[in-house]
Amino acid sequence: MAFYNSSGGSSVFLGEENIGLGKIIYVNVYPIVTDIAESKVHAQQSYKILGEIPNLFALKLKTNDSVQPNIGDMKIDFKEMTGIGSVVINTTSVILPEDTTIRKLIIRDGHKDISIENVTKLDMDGYHNAVLYGNYVSLANGKGLYGNMLISNSTNISFKGNTAIDAITDNNNSYHFDNITNISILNDELVHVYARQPILNVHGNIVLKSPGGPQILSKVGAYSSELYVSGNVALTLFMSDSYSYGSNLFVDGSMERVPGLYDYDQIASLFQPFLLFDFNSYSPLLFPFLIIPFFISIIILTGKIIKHDNNYVNKPESHISTRESY
Repeated sequence: MAFYNSSGGSSVFLGEENIGLGKIIYVNVYPIVTDIAESKVHAQQSYKILGEIPNLFALKLKTNDSVQPNIGDMKIDFKEMTGIGSVVINTTSVILPEDTTIRKLIIRDGHKDISIENVTKLDMDGYHNAVLYGNYVSLANGKGLYGNMLISNSTNISFKGNTAIDAITDNNNSYHFDNITNISILNDELVHVYARQPILNVHGNIVLKSPGGPQILSKVGAYSSELYVSGNVALTLFMSDSYSYGSNLFVDGSMERVPGLYDYDQIASLFQPFLLFDFNSYSPLLFPFLIIPFFISIIILTGKIIKHDNNYVNKPESHISTRESY
């Protein structure tokens, strides 16, 4: 359909081929990418050309509008979150790591349940939304837009969309299912999953480690190492690394922070030692180095006091008599 032409020859830019009921459209963007890599053209100009290719040739490709929220708009940040109770996780993508082993997987295909044991690989594709139901979740050390979570060993997942399920067992038996709306995972231990920007809703007991952010601080009054909530916590995870950041925060219930808030007692503070020193926390070899500066300070201070007294004793007599005349 279209070609690159130069003095040395030509190459295909755009090609089209009908295969069965489908159509393959081939677009050769290698020269454009090469020019970007070799800095022969301005990168922004090349990116604009790449973005216009689907429009130039009426390629009916799905486009996604991207909205990048400001990290400063996040309502909460925390190092780790743990929830026990009723746990609901809503996400657009859920992935199980390759080293996952599932004791029993139940596929609900129409009106029948199919059980598969000792699943070593599970792929879920084709859905546009997945909801996970369980009684436990912990979230920490995520992978960018994907939250790194441990969920309960009995978890139900429902899908919206034309979901395809592929499973492989420990004896290399493979299974494929189409149009699945629900599966259940039964395991001996917690299940490790990654979920893309999940919406978490936990009703029960929730622990947040190193919580921060304007909305949570407005509720607890100060920073804390841990925050315990008995009630309901809901949030949308924006991104997660060593710390996780979330928006759309909802907290309802009783809260307890550690350390707790306390009133400052001015009188009691007067009886507290100004310097607290714990000798047990230092090696005995360091004691001479810790004590020597103390004795040097005493010697210098004593010398100054003796010098001051000698100066006072040796003052001229006239000065003394003058003072006495008053």
